[in-house]
Amino acid sequence: MKALKSIGDFLFKKNWKPIWELMYGGAKGRGKSFLGCRFAWLFTNWVSDYFDLKPTDRPLPVFFMGRKEGTVFSTTTLVSWSKAIPRDMYEIKEQKKQIIINKRACIHYGGMDDNSVINRFNSAEYAGYFIDQPEECTERDVGMVRGTLRLRHNGKTPPYRGILTPNPSECWLLDSFIDNPQKNTEYIQALYTDNP
Repeated sequence: MKALKSIGDFLFKKNWKPIWELMYGGAKGRGKSFLGCRFAWLFTNWVSDYFDLKPTDRPLPVFFMGRKEGTVFSTTTLVSWSKAIPRDMYEIKEQKKQIIINKRACIHYGGMDDNSVINRFNSAEYAGYFIDQPEECTERDVGMVRGTLRLRHNGKTPPYRGILTPNPSECWLLDSFIDNPQKNTEYIQALYTDNP
C-alpha cells in the first residue's frame, strides 16, 4: 500500500515542509473521500495535541472540509465521514456547519456555493483542509481555502496541510499537480487496491 504509506508520511514525517498539499486522485470507488475524512479527523486531533488544546464550550476552528455544492457535500462526503469516524469521536452542529472533535477543536464544513462559507474564508484561520471532488471547483475556489492556512495559537505555528481528492478530469488540477507540479505539492494515484 504505497499510497497509504506516502499519506502517513504526509501527516507524520519529522522533517515537515511548512505547507504541503496532496492530491490523492483516481477513479470512483477508490476510497478517496473516506481517506480525506480520516485525514481531517487525524490532523485535527494532531493539531489539538500540538496546541495542547483543552475541552471547552468554544473549540478552536482548525480545519475546513468541503465541496463545490454544499447539499452534495452533505449527502456524500458527510456520509463518508459517518462511516470513517466512530460516532463517539465527534459531534456535528448542522446549523453552524461544524464538527466538534473531543470538545477541543472544530472542523468547519460546507460548499463553495454558500455565501456564508465564502464569507467565512475572509477571516478564517485554519491549519488544514480537505476538498472533495475539487475538479468541480475552480482554482479560485480552492485558492480561497488555501488562503486560510495561517492559524497560529499561543505563539505556535503548525505545519499546514491540504488534501484534494478528485476523480479524473481535464482541468486545472492536471497542470498544477501532474504536468507542472507546483512547489510543496504531491500527487498520489488512488488505486483499486487501496480500497479492498
